[in-house]
Amino acid sequence: MTQKTGGYEFLWDGSEEGWVVVRTKTGPGAIYNTMTRQALLIEDDDEYERAIRLMGEHGCPFLDPIP
Repeated sequence: MTQKTGGYEFLWDGSEEGWVVVRTKTGPGAIYNTMTRQALLIEDDDEYERAIRLMGEHGCPFLDPIP
């Protein structure tokens, strides 16, 4: 069974560089691009948590401070 990824594969598949998760005191973290210095907002909480989980599974960096 293929897992639906909501079109956010670019966060971990290498097609766009610089995506990381910045750890936060609350919630699963913030999706941030270190190259463009922009955060990504995903309004659906389930999609947001799924994207962060998949980023972790695919080896994306998790950072403590925003670089």
